Amino acid sequence: MNVESFFPRFSTAVILFVAYIGSAFLFASFSPQSQIVSFWPPAGIALAGVLLLGWRFIPFIILGSFTFNSMIQWSPSTDLVPFTIIGLLIACSSAFQALINAKVLEMLKIDILDAPSVKCCVIFIAVTFISCLFSALVGNTVLNVATQPNNVFDLPWHNVSVWWLGDFIGAITLCPIVLSLLVKRTQYDLIKSITLPMIFLVITIQLFQQYVEQEVADDTVVDFNTKAKVVENNLRNNINHYVNTLNTLANQISLDPQLTSKEFSEKALSLIEQNSGIKALSWNPLIHQRYLDAFIEKNQKTFPGFNVKGAPLLSTDPLVVVQYIEPLSENLAAQGFNVYSNQSRKNAMIQAQISHSAVATDIITLVQSKQKEPGFLLLKPIYGDESADVYSLDRPQSIAGFAVGVFLVNEIIEQSTTNQLMDDISLYIYENGDHNKPVYGDDSLARLMDDQQGYFHRFELTFANHHWSFILHIAPDSYVSKQVALLLNFLIFSIIIGAFSVLLVLTTFGRHQSMRREVTARTKQLHQLNMQLEHFAFYDALTELPNRRLFIDRVSQAIKIAKRNHSKFAILFLDLNKFKQVNDNLGHEVGDQLLVEVAKRFASALRKSDTLARFGGDEFTVLLEEVEDLSIVTEIAHKLAVSLTDQFEIEQHSLVASTSIGIAMYPENGQEIQALLSAADIAMYQSKQGNKAFSFYQ
Repeated sequence: MNVESFFPRFSTAVILFVAYIGSAFLFASFSPQSQIVSFWPPAGIALAGVLLLGWRFIPFIILGSFTFNSMIQWSPSTDLVPFTIIGLLIACSSAFQALINAKVLEMLKIDILDAPSVKCCVIFIAVTFISCLFSALVGNTVLNVATQPNNVFDLPWHNVSVWWLGDFIGAITLCPIVLSLLVKRTQYDLIKSITLPMIFLVITIQLFQQYVEQEVADDTVVDFNTKAKVVENNLRNNINHYVNTLNTLANQISLDPQLTSKEFSEKALSLIEQNSGIKALSWNPLIHQRYLDAFIEKNQKTFPGFNVKGAPLLSTDPLVVVQYIEPLSENLAAQGFNVYSNQSRKNAMIQAQISHSAVATDIITLVQSKQKEPGFLLLKPIYGDESADVYSLDRPQSIAGFAVGVFLVNEIIEQSTTNQLMDDISLYIYENGDHNKPVYGDDSLARLMDDQQGYFHRFELTFANHHWSFILHIAPDSYVSKQVALLLNFLIFSIIIGAFSVLLVLTTFGRHQSMRREVTARTKQLHQLNMQLEHFAFYDALTELPNRRLFIDRVSQAIKIAKRNHSKFAILFLDLNKFKQVNDNLGHEVGDQLLVEVAKRFASALRKSDTLARFGGDEFTVLLEEVEDLSIVTEIAHKLAVSLTDQFEIEQHSLVASTSIGIAMYPENGQEIQALLSAADIAMYQSKQGNKAFSFYQ
């Protein structure tokens, strides 16, 4: 591409360097990600710089890219060495991309400012599209090495695509703008045909992208809040459902506290099958110490080896023993355990009796779980009447025992939060308002919420005398990735529209330039034709001497000048002697060549100010202006006659020619053109008759 800037090379490089950095910061501020921008004009500035300055602009691209990346990514905790290496690699990939693009365009002789054809514009767009992939791949690979060293080649293809397409649309729009402003060509046409339409296109693309990006950002927030609300409702419903499940079991037991093992198993297992978060359900009757032996003996008939574990905390305390538990095979170690032997569970049971409702224990590690999962016990009191062998814990009410549910926290949470709902969403649960009492998840989310990093949704839930706080969070990187993925479809659409718009602008400009050149060429051709017609109108086609028309015009002008200046001039009428014999004997072609040679000899005998014309056939006329002395006329007439003395060699013929000259003087022999020509003609015939070389009109 043959382009040269208005400014000196270094000044051009500085101007483009400032434009590169300025546009980088400006358009990065519009993008959800500072390093991966969906519209990247610096790529076009870099390409224009290389086209204008060649490899000399490469250091400026590297410096500009490195400066930009350093200023947006630097922090006091940054490790300087890897940070510098990453920045330089990304900068070099940007420079190399521009260099490849420019060299291919130069190799293909593509000049988008020189009346580009449709083919030329398509090649420019296609070469730029392919070249921009290089920087996108290298840049994302480098960033991937820095962030995921163990998974280098698992590139984020959404980011690669946005980087690639952003560079591409920036290159094909900004490169023509920069070139049209800086090259040494007709500026008005370039600004009108390329700069202004391209600037309008850039502004339109950016405004549209801003609108779409804002809509996508709003949709991301709405999507998160919607999912968070669904998760909240699911958790509320599921936890209430588990509480209600235990209440159902308690109601069934209260109808028959003396139910058999088989009856309990049927009731419990049907409920467990419907609820994956239930690790176990048990019936724990309240036994006074004096009836303990009888209770053990009775249960040993059903469960050989049955025994009670866990001594009462006080000598007066009753026992709350796990009599039946399902599924038994997974919870056999818990059977016979005195739940009332643990102080916290004892307090929970007393609280349940007082509140007449289910009470949950604190989060504990379930020993019966192979993974040692966190869980909690839900204790539901079952009341009996005074006639039965039931006792009060510390109040007058009679307690038959407790229906106990062992619940898995993870199962309950995961049942409420499907993968589709929790995609990129983190959850943290803590109890009783204390961040340091985790129920589920990572407590760092609480600190992120305090720092306002990302989007949050918080709600509270009270059940079974416990208060849980829920925090749902999506990190900035996650929702930005979501926005990039959503933007990609729009970006592809805008790239297609942008590429067609650039093609339209450049080809329209090219067609306009081609038509203008064609019009200029046609105008020049018409001018040349007009000049030729004018020449043919006033000059003899054979001898290239002025013809009769032009000679009469010049005589007319000479008369005006002579009248004004009171000066004189002479007209000479020359006729070749015996010329007809040459035509008759040797042919008109030889005769024509003889006339040309005679004209040359006559011209050599005249002054530069004199006019020699072919009047017609073998007749010539001469206008001698400003002749005050007849001796000058006589001398010139003599030269004209003598000029034909030597023979003419034409087509192997040696020819001899002579002329008879008649001379008329103004104003003595006439003051009008026809009078002067008639006088010169008469004088010429007088020369022929007198066998003289020339004669003055008498």
